[in-house]
Amino acid sequence: MPVQLDVTVLRFCAADENIADEQAGNLDLPCTSADTAYIMYTSGSTGRPKGVLTPHRAISRLVFNNRYADIGANDCVAMAANPAFDANTFEVWAPLLNGGRLVVIDFDTFANAHLLAEALDRHGINTMFLTTALFNLYVHTIGYALAKLKYLLCGGEQGNLETFEALCQLGGPQHLVSVYGPTETTTFATAYETQSADDQLERLPIGRPIGNTRLYVLDSYSRLVPVGAVGELYIGGDGVAKGYLNLPELTAERFLPDPFSKVPDARMYKTGDLVKYSNPNN
Repeated sequence: MPVQLDVTVLRFCAADENIADEQAGNLDLPCTSADTAYIMYTSGSTGRPKGVLTPHRAISRLVFNNRYADIGANDCVAMAANPAFDANTFEVWAPLLNGGRLVVIDFDTFANAHLLAEALDRHGINTMFLTTALFNLYVHTIGYALAKLKYLLCGGEQGNLETFEALCQLGGPQHLVSVYGPTETTTFATAYETQSADDQLERLPIGRPIGNTRLYVLDSYSRLVPVGAVGELYIGGDGVAKGYLNLPELTAERFLPDPFSKVPDARMYKTGDLVKYSNPNN
């Protein structure tokens, strides 16, 4: 269905002499994996929104060999997140860089559980991300549709074990994954695939680091804490952003040299989140 937008439309025609005289080849501009791919603003939940400089390598690490979702040519991903929300990075680039398909879900459809269920079936969508709030709501309204998915990712806030277990009891999805990660480390930093036996846990873990990502639990002196001790989470690896746009002092405060990495000039992000490392054999 066509979308009516009240915006100025600029039409470019190849027959126009001003355009036809221009070169049509690839500009072949130099670009490295460390160059900025986009600027994504934080939500502002912890203060004024900040522009995060995300490099190309951070996107690649999110969608290739990532340890949580093996997207391929036969997969179809729902693009439902607002482009200003970094979950959109996964929704767009996971299918496009792996030869799959993506289907844009408009807001009215996404906000209506039953319309969403119909869209998932009609378009053959098998992969989707939901915020925790929507996940909790939709499991109890269209759990039958969510259970048919290959990958269902959920994140944004602490997940509820009972709700995850309720969906598992419906026989699916094939992979139900809880994800965590601040914008500063590019969409997802950790992932935990829920199992039917998780009702034995007290709370849903944030899981283990995804591909090319490192986690450190440190004390106030930046020392690694032992298993079971509470410390602050620091995130290293290719997903770490280059810093904040036009905020050098805050960048220096939150993006620190990574003393645990052998990569030259590697940095880690100080999340401010308190965690503890448990179940080291899992």
